[in-house]
Amino acid sequence: LIFGTLLPSYELWMYSFRESSSIWAAVPTLASSLVLHTFAFMILLAVSERLMLPNSNELSKHSAGVYALYQTVAWNFQTYSIQRFVSGSPLCNLIVMVLGGQLESHTILFCRIYEFSKFSAATRTIADFCHLASHYVVFNEVMIGH
Repeated sequence: LIFGTLLPSYELWMYSFRESSSIWAAVPTLASSLVLHTFAFMILLAVSERLMLPNSNELSKHSAGVYALYQTVAWNFQTYSIQRFVSGSPLCNLIVMVLGGQLESHTILFCRIYEFSKFSAATRTIADFCHLASHYVVFNEVMIGH
């Protein structure tokens, strides 16, 4: 499923180099492919959160196995997309907001976020090399929500 996010990037790459192999075409195509991969991965992450963690707007219980599967997708997104390279920039904040996070102005994030749609930060917040979670676990039951 995660490798499916590479298909649009691969198709863009193959379409761009059908006839030419110039370095001047490779650099913008590579950047475009990485952005396209991140966008496809964001869609996969948002859909997996809605499917695997339904009704998590309120405080709700979830199976530890299903939650672990969602966490695998979230971890892979943060590891294998450009989100890792744009950490601390306004583009990182835009990615978090597209995934459902609520950020106010001048927020700097150098962290791993585990439930994007539950994350909120006030003005002038700096999260530096930390793990931000919106859940807790009691006896193999994962509690998520506000």
